[in-house]
Amino acid sequence: PFVMGGPCTQVVLIPPLALSQKKFNGEGVPLQEYASMIQTDKGTPLVCTPKPNQFELFQPAIVQGEGGDIQEIASRVVLEKPRLRLHLKDSPFQRDNIPLYHLFNDGKEIEQEEALRAIELKLKEISHPIGEILKQEYDKHYEIKEAKARIGFSTLRLVFIIPTKIPKIFKNALEEYKDKDYGIGSFKLLNHYSSNLEQDEGIIEHLRVLIAPAQLQKIDLEFALGLDSKLSHVGNVCDFEVIMGGSDEEREQNDKNSGSSSQEQNQSNQKTEALRNNEKENKSKNTIMKLS
Repeated sequence: PFVMGGPCTQVVLIPPLALSQKKFNGEGVPLQEYASMIQTDKGTPLVCTPKPNQFELFQPAIVQGEGGDIQEIASRVVLEKPRLRLHLKDSPFQRDNIPLYHLFNDGKEIEQEEALRAIELKLKEISHPIGEILKQEYDKHYEIKEAKARIGFSTLRLVFIIPTKIPKIFKNALEEYKDKDYGIGSFKLLNHYSSNLEQDEGIIEHLRVLIAPAQLQKIDLEFALGLDSKLSHVGNVCDFEVIMGGSDEEREQNDKNSGSSSQEQNQSNQKTEALRNNEKENKSKNTIMKLS
């Protein structure tokens, strides 16, 4: 106040009760609710004047109103047929994909002169032990199904976690959706369940677990052809990769062997370099002796 010699310029007294128990940079922080206990250089207490925030929190329109906004968003939803595409390779460094001309789909042989582009998988009740694990993790609103295909000396086992309920926001779009048998939503690969294990007779089983579209009944498994960089990723497509030949244990062993062989090669190179340096030193000594 001006009657006391002008406005306040500094704080002169902060009682311990006005500070927080938690310290910042070794000191307590003044608490707003105890600001009246803090004295200024003019003998007056601090006064906190609330001010509006300078930033605004984002609130989606879906939570505003009494359902009108939700109906508006639901009217704009367009459903696309979910697609599942397999990238088959011999090596993780391979940039193109292996074309398939022959395989067994659920025991039925398929063979043709041109590379296969897609096959229709048959969903069955799961017989793999992982099914019991998934049934414990996912409640009664999910079904666990599987489909199998035999490719050369490998078996591709795909396990699908299928939601049985459809979100309400999709109900309007379902009236014009023509691919209901292929499910509503999209595929999502669960990498932590993936495995490549050797079975009987040297067969490698490639296991992949995916969250599937809701109420899935039919699946067309597509095969990626050509370079990955040339493939189109437009649309509701889920890509996953299978490296043919070798189980997880064999790959780990190969990685160890390649690591040890590279280490041995480095040691050999170091020994060779040391011998060359010794030869150079001996030659220089002989030259000096001759000159002397």
